[in-house]
Amino acid sequence: MTTLPTLFEQIKAGIPVFWKNPNLLPTPAFSFTVQNVQDAEARLKRFAPWIAQRFPETAAANGIIESPLSDISPMTAPLTQKDGTAIHSRLLLKRDDSLPISGSVKARGGIYAVLKHTENLLSHTGLLSQSDDYRKIALPPIRDFLSGKKLAVGSTGNLGLSIGIIGAALGYQTSVYISREAREWKKQLLREKGVRVVEEKDYEAAVAAGRAESAADPDSFFIDDERSADLYLGYAVAAARLKKQLDAARISVDQHHPLYVMLPCGVGGGPGGITFGLKLIFGRAVHCYFAEPVQAPCMLLAMVIMYSLGGGIVNVFLTLTLVNWANVARVVRAQTLQLKNSEFVEAARVIGVSRDRIMRRHILPNCLPTLLVLFTLNIPASILTESSLSFLGLGIQPPNASWGLMINTGRQYLYNAPWLCFAPGAAIMLIVLAFNFLGNGLLDVLDPRQKKQ
Repeated sequence: MTTLPTLFEQIKAGIPVFWKNPNLLPTPAFSFTVQNVQDAEARLKRFAPWIAQRFPETAAANGIIESPLSDISPMTAPLTQKDGTAIHSRLLLKRDDSLPISGSVKARGGIYAVLKHTENLLSHTGLLSQSDDYRKIALPPIRDFLSGKKLAVGSTGNLGLSIGIIGAALGYQTSVYISREAREWKKQLLREKGVRVVEEKDYEAAVAAGRAESAADPDSFFIDDERSADLYLGYAVAAARLKKQLDAARISVDQHHPLYVMLPCGVGGGPGGITFGLKLIFGRAVHCYFAEPVQAPCMLLAMVIMYSLGGGIVNVFLTLTLVNWANVARVVRAQTLQLKNSEFVEAARVIGVSRDRIMRRHILPNCLPTLLVLFTLNIPASILTESSLSFLGLGIQPPNASWGLMINTGRQYLYNAPWLCFAPGAAIMLIVLAFNFLGNGLLDVLDPRQKKQ
């Protein structure tokens, strides 16, 4: 295995590397169960008649949004010649680039999250029940109701495209906050579908702007690419669909015939959700590997740092800081550049106010609301990241306390003493809610725009 100093140098230089976690635990604990994934798949089937009617390209599959599984065994010889290592396994390619509606893996999570939110809204108002034919969603009573509701998402492109298309098709007032580097054809397609496209400097700024605007509107629902359980379960359904395709091809997956899966890992929870589903279904017979861009190896960097530093509270905080500080810096920089060119700052310069005073009296106070939103969202996100690292054997370890470790330890007594898992799980839920309520309260107090509303 590559030594850590060499690995860090390769990461710094942008050289492709492979690292296998030597502390990987064989049986990680999950917050969801097979039942959660089955419920998600059942919900997609209930919506299938409406999907088939609204999107003709899905009619042949009866409204089921799925991609083909292609045999790419002819690639074995070129790969063997390139790497010098013989490949004796069968090579398969899951063609999520051919998924109907938006042609991206993001369609799995994004479309499911919108459909679940829609079902919850309509069920709560009595406009729809699970025994109904979901094609009634296209009728005026429901469409008129949904036209008064809003959807929002922050995206680099693909998730926004999926949510924008399905949201507009359902009748929502849909807003996609998108980074400027996203492909222009995606923005144009969204606008043609009647979606409001808001361009921001980068992904972090797009997410922050979408969250802030959505939080101020009770009729708006924000879909969070990195922290949504519904997105996660939508991705996990892919594993159940893959199993059916493997069964149809008479391909067995077990301890003697393991399945190796390489997942492109970019922004968002897609790879994690799919891995979660695969582990639920195939257990230790499946081995998942994340492939990250060499320009942004965030997950690899976090794991390698924790492995090199070892467990412990201080090292966990240090790792989270080293990995996450750049995201906060980018958002604050974008906000500062926007304020720098505002009229009141220009007026202050004209009358001779010093740079230090402009920063203290005008720039910093107007950045505080954004910092508070980031703070309240990063705290619960950091708690979840720490739990994930602990499950992988890289985070806080006994005898130190961690809610993630408590859940992991208590799961073996789930049937006899379920409170051992429920208590730390409830604590995580409450702390996440508490920080969000705190952030909203401080935002109301400190942001003049919120006061006016």
